[in-house]
Amino acid sequence: MTFVVASLVLLQACTLSENDQLVNDLTLSRQRLTALVENTSDLIVRLDGNGRRLHRASVTELPDGAFVLRSDEPWLVLGGELLRWTPAGYDATRELPRNRTVEVLTPPGIVAALAAGYRPHWHPSADHAS
Repeated sequence: MTFVVASLVLLQACTLSENDQLVNDLTLSRQRLTALVENTSDLIVRLDGNGRRLHRASVTELPDGAFVLRSDEPWLVLGGELLRWTPAGYDATRELPRNRTVEVLTPPGIVAALAAGYRPHWHPSADHAS
C-alpha cells in the first residue's frame, strides 16, 4: 500500500513525459525488487511506532533522492551529502556517513526507481543548503 500511495504522489508531481519515465522506472524497479525479496533473506522492513514504513540500508548504497532518518529528522541523499528537510526547505548539509546502516523513509520501490535512473525535481533550497 505504501508503494502505491508514494507512487501516486510522485506521479501527481510530474509532467506527462516524466510520468511515462517514472512508470517505466517503477516497472523495472518492481521487477528488481521482486527478485531481491525472493533472493535475499536479510531484507529488513518494519513498521515503527509512528506508523511510518521504514527499512534499513547502507547509506552509501542509496541513490540520490532517497530520504533517511537522522536524529529523527528527514534527510535527503544528494550528491554524496545529506540535506536536512524542514517545512521551509533544505537548511543544512552533512557529509554522507561511510559504512553506516540507516533507516530509510523512501519506500523500496521508489528507491529502486531512483536507482534505475528516475530523477525528481529538487526543491530550490537544495542548491543553497548550508
